[in-house]
Amino acid sequence: EKLQALNLSEEEMSLFTAVVLVSADRSGLENVNSVEALQETLIRALRSLITKNHPNEIAIFTKLLLKLPDLRSLNNMHSEQL
Repeated sequence: EKLQALNLSEEEMSLFTAVVLVSADRSGLENVNSVEALQETLIRALRSLITKNHPNEIAIFTKLLLKLPDLRSLNNMHSEQL
């Protein structure tokens, strides 16, 4: 509900999902630096897209970043269940 309230486009939601899933702190990674670089690229792309699509609502990007810890936690719990 909180994400829907931000009225993100499909493209924005897809990039945000990628940011959530690509995380350098996952166990078993062999090349953490590459994952960190990819994550930074995704975050920059998301910021750019949000800025372009919502020029009068710059807080959207900050709100998305604040949701990352909770979503990553849910993702980790889901992975453990699998």
